[in-house]
Amino acid sequence: MSRIINVNGELDVYSLGLIEKRFDRLVSYDSEKRITFLFRNCLGGDVNAVFRFIDKIIASGVPVRTRNIGKIYSAAVILFLVGQKREGSSSCEFKLHPFKVNPEEVSFLNLEGDFDSWLGNVRKLRSRVTRFIVDRTRLSVSEVFHFFSSHKFHFDMKSAEKFGILKNPDMSKSEK
Repeated sequence: MSRIINVNGELDVYSLGLIEKRFDRLVSYDSEKRITFLFRNCLGGDVNAVFRFIDKIIASGVPVRTRNIGKIYSAAVILFLVGQKREGSSSCEFKLHPFKVNPEEVSFLNLEGDFDSWLGNVRKLRSRVTRFIVDRTRLSVSEVFHFFSSHKFHFDMKSAEKFGILKNPDMSKSEK
C-alpha cells in the first residue's frame, strides 16, 4: 500500500476530512512507517482546520515527510511545515500572506460580548501560527510579525532552503 497522501486544491474542512481519513487508515496499518504528504498546487484554506489536523499528526507520533512539487499557499504552507523531512522540487514555490480574518465570521457576532472573545481567539490563532512558523523554520519572531503586518512572503526553492522551510531541499537523489 502506498504511504503517500496527495494534498492539492483548497484545504477546507471537507478536503481535510478526506486527507485525515487517508492518514487514519495508513496509521492503522502501521504507525511506525513514514507517511509522505505530496503537495501539488495547494491554495491554502482554513487555518483552524489545518491546526486540528496538525495536532492529530503530532499526537500520532508517525514520522512525516512533506514534498512540494508545485505551488502551495497560505495554510498549506503551515501544514507543509509539519514534516520532519521537508523537500521541494526545483520549481516549487511557497507563498504566505498577512493573517486575514474572513468578514463573514464577524457578521453573525453580537458585538456587545461575543466580539471580545472572538478577537481574543483571532489573536491566539495568530500567535499560534507565528510560534509554529518560528519553531519550524529559520525565520525569527520579528520577521514573522513583519510579514503579518506588511506584505506577502514568496519563497522559491533557494529562499525556502535559506529560511529553513525546506529541510532536505535536494530531491534529485530521491527522484531518480
